[in-house]
Amino acid sequence: SSCVAMYRVRLIATQRRRGTCHFASAVETLTQFSEFETARQALKGDRKDVARQSLDRLQQIAESYFPSTPAHGLALAYRAHASWLCGNWAQANTLLHQALKALSNAPETQVQALQHQIALQLFQVGDFDEAARHGEASAALGAPVARLARAVADGNTLGLPPLVEYALSDLSGEPPAEDALSHPSSANSLLLHISVGEAMVIAGHSKAQTVLTNALAAVQELSEADQAEPDLQSGVARSLANLARLAHAQDQAVRAEGLFLGALDIHAKELKIGRQPLWHSSTHRGLAALYRSWDGRDTDAARCENQAIEMESLLPDSVRDINVRRRWALACCPSPSIDSVLQFFEEDAV
Repeated sequence: SSCVAMYRVRLIATQRRRGTCHFASAVETLTQFSEFETARQALKGDRKDVARQSLDRLQQIAESYFPSTPAHGLALAYRAHASWLCGNWAQANTLLHQALKALSNAPETQVQALQHQIALQLFQVGDFDEAARHGEASAALGAPVARLARAVADGNTLGLPPLVEYALSDLSGEPPAEDALSHPSSANSLLLHISVGEAMVIAGHSKAQTVLTNALAAVQELSEADQAEPDLQSGVARSLANLARLAHAQDQAVRAEGLFLGALDIHAKELKIGRQPLWHSSTHRGLAALYRSWDGRDTDAARCENQAIEMESLLPDSVRDINVRRRWALACCPSPSIDSVLQFFEEDAV
């Protein structure tokens, strides 16, 4: 259309200093199209259908007028993220690989940013070998994902020592410290410590309850914005569920029920994508086991078991079949985030 043609002209290089041609950055390029901002706002508001429609149009424009450019790659990455949020794992992976092809002549940092997103997505659906490969391809950015994925892929079915090392490393944004497990502080560090506690519960470690209790207390010290982060909320729910399991093992049935129900209240507000249904299902099964041991609660137990089955039906097979002693790995890795990619596409191309 004439409107799109006008946009195309505006995307052509502008003279910023004599003799040197600078092209708009990928973000600047896409910002000129209303579809881009509409999609971004729709994704923030969990209006996935609206986002997908806008991103479909944006992808068509990119393919027609600036193919094989960073802007084209970024448009595809956004479309992949929308597919991921809709639970279309295979399509999200395909679109990210198409985005990589569009970046064949792009700066290495942009390629690595997308490799990192691919690694995060593969990690969440349980493809640890491929997650490790793409994590390694994204250099330092994906090193944490690659190391953790490789530990699981190589058969480290519990991995408690490397998990503790992971939590105490600079990956948490804090210097290693002997008392770091007792005094976590940042949101990222807390999420890792929660995962350590989860692994300790699986291993029957005597300090599991202390680690989880300390982490939950530290969450209350964070700002409201940090506390509301979806990944951290998921961690809080998993912590409550694990403390409930410990309470059940200690014959504290009433306390265990309250903790399980608190976890389910948080799970109910979460998006049912990636690994989230796994934790939701696990909590339902823990509560069902509690009710089975409780006289007169068989009906409640059956209801929880049915809800667990419903949640498990939303999982990709690769996650559903992961042995419980490997599931801690899924808790350690951050969720894919298109916003984390943007910074690498904001610089002008020369």
